[in-house]
Amino acid sequence: MSVSDSGISYQQNANPQTIAEKEVRSVKIMGNKRLRHALIGAGIGAGAGAGITAAAWEPHGFLGGRPTGAAVGAVIGGLVGAVTGALMPGHRTIYHAASR
Repeated sequence: MSVSDSGISYQQNANPQTIAEKEVRSVKIMGNKRLRHALIGAGIGAGAGAGITAAAWEPHGFLGGRPTGAAVGAVIGGLVGAVTGALMPGHRTIYHAASR
């Protein structure tokens, strides 16, 4: 609801509450950045997966050469990275109290 030098006021279940400034350790804004984190994770995972499987893939395997291995690794790594990124928290700290 409001912020002042003395504390933070908020409303929970239709009941106004106030937390004194000396009791506040940090204030975080929760954001919805799951899509952004998922895309970053997918990119990192795809690159890592492609590199690892291309290096480990048999040059003349039954599915094809190293480019096929890189593609398989990119898909698997991209999926794992996207899921991992989507699970990352999307908050930003706007206030952190000094050590007391």
